[in-house]
Amino acid sequence: MNTTEQKQLFRQLKIVKMIQMIVLIIMEILFFIILVIHPSLKNSLYSNPALFALCAIMWFAMIFSFIGFYYDFSKIKSADSYYYLLEKAAYLDTMTGIPNRYSCDLIFKTCCNSENLDSLGCGILEISNLNLINSQNGHDTGDEIIQDFCNILDEVGHEYGFVGRNSGNEYLAIFEFCDKEKMERFFTALNARIKLYNQESSHIPLEIAYAYVLNSELHSTRFADLITVAYNKLHHLT
Repeated sequence: MNTTEQKQLFRQLKIVKMIQMIVLIIMEILFFIILVIHPSLKNSLYSNPALFALCAIMWFAMIFSFIGFYYDFSKIKSADSYYYLLEKAAYLDTMTGIPNRYSCDLIFKTCCNSENLDSLGCGILEISNLNLINSQNGHDTGDEIIQDFCNILDEVGHEYGFVGRNSGNEYLAIFEFCDKEKMERFFTALNARIKLYNQESSHIPLEIAYAYVLNSELHSTRFADLITVAYNKLHHLT
């Protein structure tokens, strides 16, 4: 069973259990309403031991059923939350909290089959002074810089499209319906946010390098070509 099927199953089970609890509550309320509006029935109930015992058994069964339904509902909810956390752990980078390499691979597959491939823009980014930070200040400081940058990248990039960490110091920005203006707006906003971070932070300044390619200019039928061209531009291989 895949993740989507699990989500749908948990959703259906929660709905069923919720309906069952609501029905039981309504039945209990109706029972007491009937007793209130029919005093003779209430008197008969207390005067007839067999009828009272039968009603007591029914009350107990209904209360027991309600407890059982509530317990099942809570367990289903806990299991749903557990699978959500597992899914989150699978798709998000453990150190930074942004989409990880697995998420990037899924985006690659989705884009390969996308009808919007012609309008895609792909950017590759890296922290250009990360090696210097690691060598001079240690990897702990380097990890802090990575986390801070990913927070900034996620904060700025979420309104444009997909951003994620493809590897240790390689980050992706993939935007649909993307032209040069949209991509430039993204990098302008990102650089402005990094400039503000450097002004407010006591750490070593964060510096980035990036390159991007627009398929409206490349006219490729393979998404992998966008990644390759952007990577080559970033590392001056073209």
